[in-house]
Amino acid sequence: MPLLVIVDRHRHGHGSAEQEAREEPPPPPARQPQPLPDEVMEHIFARLPARSAARCRCLSRSWAAALSSRGFISRHLDAAGRLSFPAALSAWSREHGDTSPLTRSCRGLALVASISEGVVYVGNPSTGQAASLPDGTPAAFACLGLGYDARAGGRHKAVRVYYQYHHGSGCEVYDVGGAGYWRPAARPPPCRVVAAGGVFARGRVHWLAASNAAAASDEWELAARLTADSVMSFSAGDETFTSEPLPTGARGRPAYLLELTPLDGCRRLGLVYHRRGRRPRSMWVLEDDVRWVATAGDGGTDGHLYEESLEPVGRPHEDVVFASASVRALSLALRRLPARALGRVKSVSRSWRAVIDSDRFAASHNDHHRRRAGQSVVVFTSCPPYHRLVAVQLDSCLASDVLPPLMSSRVLVSKPCHGLAMVCRGEWGQLFNPVTRAHKNFFVGLSFGFDSPTATDFYNGSIGLGYDRSSRQHVLVLLSGGEAPPLRRRRLQCSVWRLREEYMATTVAAPPPVPAAADVPPVYVEDDGRIYWMCRSPRAILAFNIRGEAFDVVPAPPDPAGISTEVLVELGGALRVVQSCPSTETVTIWAAVAGRDGEWAREHVMQLGRWPEFSPKKTAGPVIPMAVDPDKDGGRILLDTGRSLGYYDPAHRTLETVYSLRSRPELRGEGFFAAALWEESLVRPYDRFERFLRA
Repeated sequence: MPLLVIVDRHRHGHGSAEQEAREEPPPPPARQPQPLPDEVMEHIFARLPARSAARCRCLSRSWAAALSSRGFISRHLDAAGRLSFPAALSAWSREHGDTSPLTRSCRGLALVASISEGVVYVGNPSTGQAASLPDGTPAAFACLGLGYDARAGGRHKAVRVYYQYHHGSGCEVYDVGGAGYWRPAARPPPCRVVAAGGVFARGRVHWLAASNAAAASDEWELAARLTADSVMSFSAGDETFTSEPLPTGARGRPAYLLELTPLDGCRRLGLVYHRRGRRPRSMWVLEDDVRWVATAGDGGTDGHLYEESLEPVGRPHEDVVFASASVRALSLALRRLPARALGRVKSVSRSWRAVIDSDRFAASHNDHHRRRAGQSVVVFTSCPPYHRLVAVQLDSCLASDVLPPLMSSRVLVSKPCHGLAMVCRGEWGQLFNPVTRAHKNFFVGLSFGFDSPTATDFYNGSIGLGYDRSSRQHVLVLLSGGEAPPLRRRRLQCSVWRLREEYMATTVAAPPPVPAAADVPPVYVEDDGRIYWMCRSPRAILAFNIRGEAFDVVPAPPDPAGISTEVLVELGGALRVVQSCPSTETVTIWAAVAGRDGEWAREHVMQLGRWPEFSPKKTAGPVIPMAVDPDKDGGRILLDTGRSLGYYDPAHRTLETVYSLRSRPELRGEGFFAAALWEESLVRPYDRFERFLRA
């Protein structure tokens, strides 16, 4: 407002009594800033890095909607630059562990395997987002691709082409951000893919293929020895296959020397022939999807680049499947069913199959049945190195003349550990689920890092199966070293193989303080999360804490004279030591005294001389207490000799023979069975990465 200045003439000693007021001019009004139009703001945001643009969604709800719209995502993709895919994966690995790309970039997304987590993701390296993919149809060999369907607002689709032994081939599609499960494509693939990892260009996913591969028998040798003669393409829109012959200069070349690559931002498809030791490389471009045109050099390829992109990856498949309350209620009802029944229930619908096949449901189903475990059920299994697992229930052998799988020597099977059991035979090991018969054979020497299967350290080792409750995964632990023939002391070593990881085993920093006995199987005790080994020099029990990867030495029970074998077992959730004495024909079970470290008490002394087929004097190897029957008073103990099964009643000191090979005279006293306990479970022995690609 105007400022009035009044001057008093008496104060200054001159002038009139009152001076006319003087008015000063007002300052100019301040200019209010005008907001930029929304179109200009979106134009600016479209030139930001993807991660920065994604953070701007938190400014307001309106901006969150605008920056998430399909139109803005496409505008940002068109304005974005291209960066090195390996460099992006290196930065992305800091959040998700070591990664390996399975496909090339498709509008900023790619299929990536997280090695440390054992999970396959659809990931966006620009924003750091990732969503896990579910399992596909069991197969002997599978290859992946990632495409984009521009119709219906635009959506990424993961494509899985698989091949089965003696059962043909198939194709599955996973809608990124969709229902959370694989669905079958309209048609099977017309050719055999010989180079994994599809390339997206011109609205299709392309693979190098061979049209003469249908009759091949060795799946892994196939890709190495076959030559490519065509490009098989899968349309991301109508989901159909087409095939185009390779150019003359590339036809008949080894598949590993040929490479498909996207050009000009996936607008064209290129084919590069990597000549041995020669430059420049030969290159062709597919024009109009019908003819190949040769081009000079290899410039313009952008297969190892990725686009800065805001493309969403959707939610992890299990979060999608279990999103609704009705599905969660359904899973609580389904988990009460036996595993065999669930195999039939899966055919009701794809959504039911997605629930039952999920790891979340398998863990919940196993936990539910382990808490309600009743009478022990026995199944006879085959042993490695056979690639087909044969499992015959005891009831089937009792009800008919069916023989269990027989071995020439005694083989001990571990007790089920969260649904999985293990057996080792020479240099081979096998993890299997006795209920579903899903199994995984592994070559112990290679799996645990030995250069040669004849390594002395390996043959003097002992493998234990346990479970890490913190990460909810099975663990194999190998102790190697100690006394080895000829009598030489090897360096003691402990290797741990966490089954969800792709790399087989890692060495524990602290080696075991004492060597374990290689001929006595270790045992896992769930209540304390430790694996136990028997040691002879010095005589003690070696304990390994799975979570902390630390060792402890526990004193062994007394060693009476005449003991021939000494084994460890788990009964009733606690550790037991079983001693067999042939001279007295007794089996003694020792239990640790609660609250007193290193003190043991005799729990049972079984006099088995009245039953020759169970007497330690007659059996080949130790008499193994497999389980305690909780349904009977006093707790009957199930005994296994490799040729006979029976329940010993410690209260009445009686023994009931359940099954015996002595009743089969045609065997002439030869052969041994491998008995395993039945634990209701859907758990599979494969790591997730292998399940996705091979099973």
